[in-house]
Amino acid sequence: MLLIDYFVNLIDYFILSSTQIYHTMNTIEIKENFISKKFICLLFGHKIITTRTITSHIKEYKCTHCDLELTDDVKGHTTFLTAERKEINQALKDFLQKKTHAA
Repeated sequence: MLLIDYFVNLIDYFILSSTQIYHTMNTIEIKENFISKKFICLLFGHKIITTRTITSHIKEYKCTHCDLELTDDVKGHTTFLTAERKEINQALKDFLQKKTHAA
């Protein structure tokens, strides 16, 4: 928490030294806009959790702070979870469920 307090104080310094910004918005509004969830991820990195397991080697992930969604691709690299990849993952999961229940 000390590091966060340091950045908040640093932001206060820049806000108070900039009179143009200070007159248009109050300090609390600027802090809320500036210290957003994405800014925290920029400073400290994402907190990734596994949201869904498709297969033993393909999973879907999500950042608990900024809601960034990721998935594993065919080569094993982590990539952004687009609508197309979400459909592919769902089709793969459905196929594997049918295969295991049919056997």
